[in-house]
Parts: sequence; structure tokens; C-alpha cells
Amino acid sequence: MDILRPSGYNGRMKPDFDILPPTGPVGVAVSGGRDSMALLHAASLLGRELVALHVNHGLRPTAGEDAAFVARFCERLGVRCETLGPPNPPIADSEASARAYRYDRLADAAARSGLSCVLLAHQADDQAETVLLNLFRGSGETGLVGMSASRGLYRRPLLRVRRAEIDSYVREHGIPYRDDETNADPRYARNFVRTVLLPLIRSRWPECAASVTRCADALRADYRAFDALLPAPTDEADGILLPLAFGTNPAVRRIVYLAAKRLVPSDLDSAAVDRVAALFSASNGTLADVKKDVSALRDYDGVFLFRKTSAPPSPVLPWSYPTVPTELFFGYSLRTADKLPSPPALGFDADKIPRDAVWRTRRTGDVFTPYGGGTRPLKEFLIDRKVPLRFRDKIPLLCYNRTVLVVAGTEISRSVAVEKNSRSIAAVGVTNERH
Repeated sequence: MDILRPSGYNGRMKPDFDILPPTGPVGVAVSGGRDSMALLHAASLLGRELVALHVNHGLRPTAGEDAAFVARFCERLGVRCETLGPPNPPIADSEASARAYRYDRLADAAARSGLSCVLLAHQADDQAETVLLNLFRGSGETGLVGMSASRGLYRRPLLRVRRAEIDSYVREHGIPYRDDETNADPRYARNFVRTVLLPLIRSRWPECAASVTRCADALRADYRAFDALLPAPTDEADGILLPLAFGTNPAVRRIVYLAAKRLVPSDLDSAAVDRVAALFSASNGTLADVKKDVSALRDYDGVFLFRKTSAPPSPVLPWSYPTVPTELFFGYSLRTADKLPSPPALGFDADKIPRDAVWRTRRTGDVFTPYGGGTRPLKEFLIDRKVPLRFRDKIPLLCYNRTVLVVAGTEISRSVAVEKNSRSIAAVGVTNERH
């Protein structure tokens, strides 16, 4: 049969193209294997503008041949084809590295070409493999929902289609494909599930893949309903705060998982969720790793999830009065005043500030004499005032050498307090409540 004049879908393979956006060009991830070639062929019947995206991971000697094979098939179908890769420098020869590289390249290509979505050829047997693999890896209850048919940029129209149905479609339409020799290597975890474990289970329960898929679908529906009832975390400029009250919620692990997934789009294992959940009962200042670039901190007011970054900048602004800057840094501002401002703004006597004073962030050895108290290390003062750890490096301090005169948003030193005969009052306030 001429693949350029296909007869349409047969009863053995019915992709769910209803999940596609109604308009816009569509990308199709095509490895050259049976499933992706069948998906590309079926998508070509839609009458939509298609772009085939082939990712060359640079891990196999025959990778170049795969790319040429896909390009020839696309030419016969009249579909534009892009080959993405190989990577330079090469990536590690592992499933995780290849997957990360693949999705990065697909997302880049989609943005560059303005694609409305990218179709992936995962099918029902892949779904069963994913659920079982997640179960054995210990990913927790969230891993049992498997892959979603529609998530962000990606769509999986074949997720309810069995491998046998794809085989029939490929034979009927004479669709060529290439076998990846590494797919038979049981040293890879997914291949072990596919080639060793599932055939053994199927010998006793022939419909096991369909049963696992139905279970995953039911769990996903339950989770969507359940998630809508959970309390929402607090968004902050640098991360997500889970208030301490969440720690007593019976669904605390699920709350942690949903919050963490907003910072960690990749797989999040059950052990990481447990580490974060344990922080609710940990001492203040305890840290836990979530993923390589994301951590969690037990703070005074809750558990704070944040991305690991380099140390925050330490700006320094010279003191000047009455010509004062209206903006300091980290959302604080300074102005002149004719009387003491209302809280939470702080007022102080500008004439008592030494000419060489500066606005900066905290440093080791800083001391502070709070209004109505004795001189003590600034660190002790911040601890006693229960200023959350995540804010302490983002508070503007008016300092003279190591002596702190004003802690913006918190307290002034008694040495700069406004008195009855004060003539020059400066006020420092917080533009945003927290940063």
C-alpha cells in the first residue's frame, strides 16, 4: 500500500487526537522506532501542519543512520523534519541523561518553531512498564498514576493503544521502522521490565497491561479531586513556604509533593518527599536536599522550598542626608519625614548617623544595640526576634563599621532614636511585606 495514500485508521489503532490543541503546528517526536513511526503516519492524516523532531543522542554507532532513515520517511510523507543533536560535549550513557537531553531539545525546538504541542509515542504497554518501574523504584503513590496523556507541551495520543494494535497498523500500512538494539538489553531498568518481567506476568494474566493502565487512570482521577481540597502553599520571591500548620495535615506528604513539583518538574522520589515532610518536626535551621538544585529549610514560620543559587549580592550604598535614595535594595525604601512614621516603617534621627555610615547586608562580627536593650551580636538579636533565616541576608542594615544602627523593617539602635529636639527624621520602610 502507498503510504502517501493511506486508507485511514483501522479498528486496531485509534489514537486520541482530541487531546491536541485546536490550532497551531504540531511537533511529533520520532525516533525511527515502530511506535513513533506509526504515530507520525497517523498524525499525517489530520491535515495539520506537522514537524517531525528526531533527537540524536549521540550514544549509538547507528545514530546517524536513524536520523537519515527518519528524514527519508518524512520526505515521502511531505512532513518537515528536524534532527536535533548530537550533543557536544557528549552526554553520559544513561537513561536519565538521555531523557533529560531529549526533552530539553524537544522543548527548544518547539519554542523555536512555535509548535502548539509535541506528540510522544508512549502507548499502553509503556504505561504499564512505567507504573511497575515506579513501584519498584520506590517513587511512592504518585508514581502509580503513570504518564499523563496531556501535560504541558506534550501529548500522548497512543497512551490507550496496545503494542499489538500498533503492530497491526504498521503491517497494514507498510510503515518501515528501525529497531534500537539497546531496547533488548536487560541491563537497563525499563528494558528489564519490558523483556523479562512483563512477559512473565502476561503469561499468567494476559490483560495485565490494560489492568495496570486502568488502575493508573483511576488513581489519577482520584488525585485530581483530592488535590483540589488541599491547602495551598505561600508563594515567595525565592521559593515556596509551607506553613507549620501543614505539618499536622494527614495529607502532608501529598502537600509536600505538589509544592516540590513546582520547583522540580523532573521525577521526585518518595525519599525526597519524606525528607521534606520530616522538617516540620525538625529544629529551626535544619536543611534537607530535595533534588540536586533544590533544597528545603525548616524556618520559624514553616518549611521553605527554594532553588540553590549562588550567594545573594551584597550591595553597599553610602549614607547621604537630606539627599537620600528613595530605593535601597531587596524591596526597602528610604525617605525623609516630618514625624515618626507608622509601623512597620521605622523612623530614626538622621543627624545622629555618622557621615561615613553605609547601607549594606549583614556581616560576621556585626553588633547591635536595640532600642531599650544592651549591645549584643546581631545574629543573636535576629534569632530572638525570630526573623526567618531565609530573610536575614536580605535586610538592609545602616552600619558604621561593625556597629549596626538600623535593621530595616525590624528595629533601630537606641543611639539613633528620635527625641523631642530631633530636627531631621528619616524613615525606612518595606515596599513588599517579605522578600
